[in-house]
Amino acid sequence: MEYYQKHQKIFDKIKTDGIDPEVVLGILRIETYFGKLLGKRQVINSLYSIYVLSPKRRNRTIQELVSFLKIYKPGELDIFTINGSIAGAFGISQFIPSSFHIFAVDGNNDGEINLFSDADAIMSVANYLKRHGWDDKYKNKRRAVYAYNHSNAYVNAVLVYTQAIKTFIKNTRLNN
Repeated sequence: MEYYQKHQKIFDKIKTDGIDPEVVLGILRIETYFGKLLGKRQVINSLYSIYVLSPKRRNRTIQELVSFLKIYKPGELDIFTINGSIAGAFGISQFIPSSFHIFAVDGNNDGEINLFSDADAIMSVANYLKRHGWDDKYKNKRRAVYAYNHSNAYVNAVLVYTQAIKTFIKNTRLNN
């Protein structure tokens, strides 16, 4: 698995923190195909559309809009160039803006948090899972992944990918 090999040092680091690299790989595979499919919608427009079209979600959406505007300082980056999902999630890890402020970390130690950076995205997903109770117990793994995306189908898909990736890595190491 090319992505895993390319970022082996980062995955080794999250492993020492108690996070299975394969679950992060599973999440990144589902979310953006390892950064290849980042979304085509402007995040600011997606959030504004939700605000206008979904009155029941307005309070939450205005919080996400404010969070998004706080991520990038004026003159630093044109916020209208940041694309993501229809829900306003962005980056390789597809964090919503409020999650960025709480869980995103500087994975490559360059002094900036950029979820379009593989190192930052990988470490941020690992941090998210850890802070949501990831440990060796299956029920806690499910709970942490569910916190990432509130869908049982999503959790099942991530855990199936996780197992498939573990098997692939194990078999590849045995054959090399």
